Amino acid sequence: MSKMRKRLAAIVMAVMMVVGFLPEYKVNASGEKIKIDQIVVTSNISSVVKFGEKTKNPTFEIIEGQPVSYNSGGYSNWQKKRGDTWDQCKNDDKFTEGIYRLGAMFGLYNGNVDSYEISETTTLTVDGKSWNVRSYSGGSDYSYIYVVSPEFEVKEEKNENDGLVHEVHFEIPEPEDGRLPSNNIKLTTVPANAYTTQFVNAIEGNAASRWKKSSDNEEFVEMATEEAFEAGNYYKNDITSVYAVSVVVASIGGTLYNTDVANNMASDMKIYVNGKEANSEDWTFKCRYDISLADVNCSEMWEYTGNEITPVPEVILDSKKLTLGTDYTLSYEDNKEPGNATMVIEGIGWYKGTKTFYFGIKKSEKKVIDEIVATSNISSILKVGNKKEKPKFIITKGMPVRLADAAPEWEKKNGDSWEFCEPVGKVTCGSYRNIAYFSLWDDDKYSYALSESTTVTIDNQQWKVINCNVKEGYIIVVSPEFEVHDWGEWKVTTPATETSEGEETRVCKCDSSHIETRKIPKLTPTSTPSASESKKTISTIKVGDVVEDAKATYVVTSAKASDLTVAYASSKTNSSSVVISDEVKINGKKYKVTEIKANAFKNNKNIKKITIGKNIKKIGKNAFYGCKKLKKIIIKTTKLTKKSVGKNAFAKINKKAKVKVPKKKLKTYKKVLKARGIKGRKQKITSK
Repeated sequence: MSKMRKRLAAIVMAVMMVVGFLPEYKVNASGEKIKIDQIVVTSNISSVVKFGEKTKNPTFEIIEGQPVSYNSGGYSNWQKKRGDTWDQCKNDDKFTEGIYRLGAMFGLYNGNVDSYEISETTTLTVDGKSWNVRSYSGGSDYSYIYVVSPEFEVKEEKNENDGLVHEVHFEIPEPEDGRLPSNNIKLTTVPANAYTTQFVNAIEGNAASRWKKSSDNEEFVEMATEEAFEAGNYYKNDITSVYAVSVVVASIGGTLYNTDVANNMASDMKIYVNGKEANSEDWTFKCRYDISLADVNCSEMWEYTGNEITPVPEVILDSKKLTLGTDYTLSYEDNKEPGNATMVIEGIGWYKGTKTFYFGIKKSEKKVIDEIVATSNISSILKVGNKKEKPKFIITKGMPVRLADAAPEWEKKNGDSWEFCEPVGKVTCGSYRNIAYFSLWDDDKYSYALSESTTVTIDNQQWKVINCNVKEGYIIVVSPEFEVHDWGEWKVTTPATETSEGEETRVCKCDSSHIETRKIPKLTPTSTPSASESKKTISTIKVGDVVEDAKATYVVTSAKASDLTVAYASSKTNSSSVVISDEVKINGKKYKVTEIKANAFKNNKNIKKITIGKNIKKIGKNAFYGCKKLKKIIIKTTKLTKKSVGKNAFAKINKKAKVKVPKKKLKTYKKVLKARGIKGRKQKITSK
């Protein structure tokens, strides 16, 4: 198991423990852990490892060694042997002929490690065979061993007992430097019922010499019998006789050398030369090169990471880029701690010799991140009826810290405890908090660090740090409590008079003990104030003030004497027909009504008809949302645009609503109103 996987397993386990996801486990009364010396397992490997089957993970059944369990989360993998090395198999590869082995992980997880333990001496037996324990890791939250199976040989099943010839193999040994050309063709597999001794001797006799060489693998020149091999490309040009006997003669029923050949050939008969299926009359070879003469391109200085530094260089010989694992192998010495390190390049395949490359490892000081600051969309998520989706964070200070994929998560208060919220369903009334996990990843951890004093501030609120792992570079924080209520409509409890303010309240639909109260301004005096009194009153009004007349509440949007404007905020009556006037008179001054505030009539159960005045330039989001009885809308203004009408302003109104708009704006307003909610099949938009 890679170090990254170990790290991720530890991180996920830490998060789950902090948040409280893991169940409780009891510790042995003695306080000592029970050591598991032996794990015995049965499997279905024999049915999995078959030629042509996909390299899927087998299943395991633990017979002895509970509560050890097999980790099926992607930690088992198949490898295929290639020479002295093992290649990783990809998902859904198919088994071909060759040698395979399986790596797998078995361990104790969660609370099991409180009572049991496994160790480096723990043995694993699968289907009666002992598996090799490669590594062991133990911690407070998990303990596991990584094991490798014995080798499994996979062969293509063939019917070799039908009396026919299925395969014929020939061998041409690679020419060695300094050796003279010689008789190099050998018939290494002779089906007893197909070829006679005379036939074998004839092939070997014809194979003496006949070597050709080339420096560019394009133009070949015949070698003299006494000429020795040296670095270069060669081929044997008399394999024609092999083809003639094995293919041509056999396929046409000829009688050369052996009259039984054609009659005894199977339909799938194949010819192999040096282990590869023959598809050409000429077989080319290359003498080994000395890799000590190669050029090596690689950085000579690397940053310290705490892990082994294993650079992969570019190795070039005679203008050819060599391939790792095919042409050479790599090994390293002193390649973890700061200082001088060594890389040894050793030739394999067609290449021989070694080349040594030296590089350095340096350690730089880390920059400590003392503060993480972020903004979020939490305020828009925590509303009754919304999905309990994960919030999004934008980090404005503290990069390269990033939010982990496994977080954030929501919890809801239940009495004095907190319960994890499933990632489905909708927000309901109650108290919520969020748990988020920020981390430095990969190479970031080598240049930056978090400390025990690192603070996290989100939306100008400081979140509590509940876990900071300085070594691994992550921090887990929990938000303050967020209260969510499903508020009912505002109701007047104390009417306002000309001499005193009134009061109105609203109550949470889920919990009547949650009540909000707000003041209602005094009513406008019925008598006209003197000029001096009027001037004094107006001079005190400023932008943002809430003002009222007998029918509605408004918010001042401009207090300039030359440009007095207000936004319609809410109705003070329960009338089914509401007119939003072009202007209103407050304290003796006229204000143009240029805006309808967001949520002004949201979920109003009384309104059936609305008239929107000619000065309205903007309608806020959800202004008439959910007005189920709103069936008639008259729009006099010509100043609306798609940008000035908020999202869902007319959504969820009566399904048969009729809208009248100015004739010259009919085409434009149809697009605007449909985009903002009036798009029902029976809803109509026409001109006056």
